[in-house]
Amino acid sequence: MAINFKNALDFTEQSLKLTAKRAQILSNNIANTDTPNFKSKDIDFQNIMKDIIEHSNKAHKLVPTNPRHLATQKKPIVNELYRTPTQPSVDGNTVDEQVENSAYMENTLHLQYIIQKVGGAFKGMMMAIKGK
Repeated sequence: MAINFKNALDFTEQSLKLTAKRAQILSNNIANTDTPNFKSKDIDFQNIMKDIIEHSNKAHKLVPTNPRHLATQKKPIVNELYRTPTQPSVDGNTVDEQVENSAYMENTLHLQYIIQKVGGAFKGMMMAIKGK
């Protein structure tokens, strides 16, 4: 039986892309802390991940019945949402630096978890290959 790396790491790849996208958005918010009229944004990480999990279930995937059918893969929709300001400034900027730093650290923890999960998956596959 062949080891299928795509099945083993597909969810991980999508979660890494989502975590990188969120890091980009949060770092943009932090960089524009003092920019007048800048509106803070974020993504709904949990709902997007739930969507990825639901659609990664094999029961929901389309099965091609002809070799000429195109492969289908649902990509998660990443909508940037404006963050509700806790204390907007006089110049119209809605970035709260403490909230943004906290969200960035949380995102970093997600990234570290995903990397550990990938390492564990490869260790498991190596053990299976070696027969241990």
